[in-house]
Amino acid sequence: MGTNFYWRYSGQFYIATPEEDVDVCEFLNEDDPRIHIGKRSFAGKYCWECMRTLCESESLIHSCDGEWCEICPDCMSKKNVDGACSFSWAQLPSKVIEFCQEHPYEEIMEDECGRPLTGEEFVDMLFKYCPIWIYSFISQEFS
Repeated sequence: MGTNFYWRYSGQFYIATPEEDVDVCEFLNEDDPRIHIGKRSFAGKYCWECMRTLCESESLIHSCDGEWCEICPDCMSKKNVDGACSFSWAQLPSKVIEFCQEHPYEEIMEDECGRPLTGEEFVDMLFKYCPIWIYSFISQEFS
């Protein structure tokens, strides 16, 4: 199970590159790619030294079809292997990160449980826990 993230600010949704806000939030589905930033999901074992998944293919990390290694096939070690997350983007990462960096201390988004995040908290979470980015859902509805 993963966690979805959405633009929020003063009870309004941000739209796409959050420059125009929408007052009538109830007309927009939370999975709308103008509101939905993306989803963080557990992605299995990852070698943080070699920066690679231990799944045979990064494209198979969320399916049952992939074979998983017990040790990193690059460094042949378990020493730096730990769990990692992926982030499936609904919006362009460059635009999201840029906006977050422009608003580092403002609670500009929230997760699906309603917990607010500042721009800085979101970017820190991405780079600390989500080394795998999935771009195939940009501009699509998904949850």
